[in-house]
Order: sequence, then C-alpha cells, then structure tokens
Amino acid sequence: MVEKAKVGELVFDFTLYPRQAIDRTNVNRMKDALESGRHLPPIIADRASKRIVDGFHRVKAVLELKGQDGEIEVEWREFTSENAIRIEAMALNSAHGRALSPFEIAHCLFVGRQYKIKVEKLAEALGLTLARLREIEAEREASTDGHPIMLKKTVSHLVGEVLTAHQAEAAAKVGGMRPTYYVNQVINLLEGDLVDVNNEALMERLHYLARLLEKRMAVPA
Repeated sequence: MVEKAKVGELVFDFTLYPRQAIDRTNVNRMKDALESGRHLPPIIADRASKRIVDGFHRVKAVLELKGQDGEIEVEWREFTSENAIRIEAMALNSAHGRALSPFEIAHCLFVGRQYKIKVEKLAEALGLTLARLREIEAEREASTDGHPIMLKKTVSHLVGEVLTAHQAEAAAKVGGMRPTYYVNQVINLLEGDLVDVNNEALMERLHYLARLLEKRMAVPA
C-alpha cells in the first residue's frame, strides 16, 4: 500500500543500510529533480518501525527541501523478522541506483555473518554467485581484536592481517581509492600552483603532512 507520510516520522537506521554512506551528489540531484517538479518513486519502509528500507537519498532530499513536515510517498511493507528487513534492504539497493561497491558487498557479508544470515540468501539478495561472493570476501577481510573487519581498496595490502585498534579506526576512515590516487591529487595541486595559500586550515594540514612525510621517510624500509 502506497501512502503519503511526513519525512520526520521516518527512521534512518544505518544498521540496515548496505551502502558506505549517503551520497551527497545523489541527494543534490534529487533535490534538483524535486524542485523542477519531477515525481520520485515511492520509498519502501517497514510499517511497524517506520524504518526506511529503500530510499535514504529520496527521504534526505525531501527533508532538506521541506523540513520535518515534508511529505513523501511510502510503500509500507510488513516483515517477519529483522533479518528479513536486512535482506530486503540489500536486495533493493543492489537492484537499482548506483551499483554496490565491492567494499559495500563485503560489508553486507559482514552483516550477514554478524546476524547469522545464510550466505546463500545473501548471494541471492545481492545478485551474485556464491563463488563471486566468497572471492570478494577473501579480497577484503582482515581482523582486529579477534573480530573480522572489511577493508577498502586503499588498504587492501592489509588483507588477512591482524590490525591494531588504531589501524582499524584509521582504515574505517579512508576513502576507498588506491593510495596513489590521493598522493597524485596532492601533487597535482602543488605542481599546478592550485593551493589556496590564504586558507589557514589547509596550510596547517599541509605543514602537518610535510612533518609526517619527513618522519615516515626517515624510517628504514
């Protein structure tokens, strides 16, 4: 059943969200579409808890445009268990919109293991073969304090390693591209004379980076 609901009544439960984060560009694109008069498809939510199952970006767009009282079309669904909601969220997000990244798929595997969801159900929800799912898992998994964690491509050289708490915390914050990408971005800004030298916060971080590099390069390989 599709009904209108106030976005302020809907719940963002990020433990259900299979993606790494809400995409700011996608939210802005949807805001532009709404302001132009375009109709967005109904979101899907759990009737009992009012948690969003599919449509985080659409709800975020309406929330920013119209506030808590802004209305959005909702297709309410009823689920038999918490895991049924998790599986449906994975299935819906993998079926449309931006494709789930390998890291996000690995995260779904981690959630499945945490909540004892059969790997066959995960593969079906994600539209992948069991072999491919196992391959992604092997390419991304490390551990810390006895618990498995999933790594992004940036730190893929640490796959299979046991990370310290400090390493695990830092690894969770990296962007996901290869390290060379970020280094080349900084080099391009510097070589192209594109750095805003009047930005005090930026210059402070660049000086800190220089000190880090000096310290790291002094350590024998």
